[in-house]
Amino acid sequence: MRSGKAEVVTAKIERFTEHGIRLHGGGELEADIIVTATGLALRMGGKITITLGGKQADFRKRWFYRGCMFSNLPNFAVVFGYLNASWTLRADNNARYICNVLNLMERKGAQIAVPYLPEGHGLVEDSIYDEFSSGYIQRAKRGLPKSAPALPWRLNMDYFEDRKDFRDNPVDDGNLVFESMVERAGELA
Repeated sequence: MRSGKAEVVTAKIERFTEHGIRLHGGGELEADIIVTATGLALRMGGKITITLGGKQADFRKRWFYRGCMFSNLPNFAVVFGYLNASWTLRADNNARYICNVLNLMERKGAQIAVPYLPEGHGLVEDSIYDEFSSGYIQRAKRGLPKSAPALPWRLNMDYFEDRKDFRDNPVDDGNLVFESMVERAGELA
């Protein structure tokens, strides 16, 4: 910080120089410290391959369910934080909700919980990702699940609405289907 103050500059770097960096398109920035960011690559489930019936799950064909599960994908939940608030706020909501799902599964004797969305469901997609200009969101949206305009099939960006949803609406809401392995084995026989 030769000038005694910090400055953040977002630009393409042409090359490093003896005293800083030369920017693409001209100009040189003197710098003691340079932090480069090549861009976050956001992927559902990280780099884990999620399969169902021996085939890789295509999240682009799925719908968010209560912000942490996905249509017709059993026993799988993630934390996809708020894009407009602290990531941990949704992590807290989701963790509490998934604990409630697991407790209900135990009471029902179920080993499978799947947010069921029938064919011809009539949901329309809400392009919630378009509201956010961050490069990592725009790059990732091609591989992210769909979001409906209303709960429970929405990746909501309102912590207080989500908290109310989780508090006031039951886990067993008619969309989340519970099965036991015994029932599933009977279907396969």
